Amino acid sequence: MFDKTAFWKEFNSKETYPVERLPDFIQALVAKTMEKSRNAYAPYSGFGVAALIKTDGEEFIATNAETCNHDGICAEAGAVAAYVTNAKDKEIELVVVAGKAFNNINPREDVFITPCGRCRQRLFEHCSPNTPIIGLNEAGTKALVSSISDLLPFAFSPTNL
Repeated sequence: MFDKTAFWKEFNSKETYPVERLPDFIQALVAKTMEKSRNAYAPYSGFGVAALIKTDGEEFIATNAETCNHDGICAEAGAVAAYVTNAKDKEIELVVVAGKAFNNINPREDVFITPCGRCRQRLFEHCSPNTPIIGLNEAGTKALVSSISDLLPFAFSPTNL
């Protein structure tokens, strides 16, 4: 089981770190997520994204799947759907998001891939406020470490209904 408290003692939310500084098991998740982002169906934007949700003992990964009418599915939405289908009673330990422009031979070091607003809401509803969200740069060499509550401050939740 991933210890979020220990993680947050070592890492600060909204800061970037070299991937090599992350715990080994997170580095392995980063590599897997980067690899899967190449499988995205993104013929219109040319930007492939993958998202991985980790629970205790399980991983759910998905890529974006675009449509010509621009109403595709985000990688995070696919990963959340797989999580809900298979393990919704397990706590989400962390989320990794990676992406890259297919035609970019010089991946950007200073741009970090994070969930869009709709996907931040999706994740917020299934994560605890301190769930780490690891957003990678296009090169996969640096990670922006955030909590879901930092990515979506003042979130609308079921308590607002």
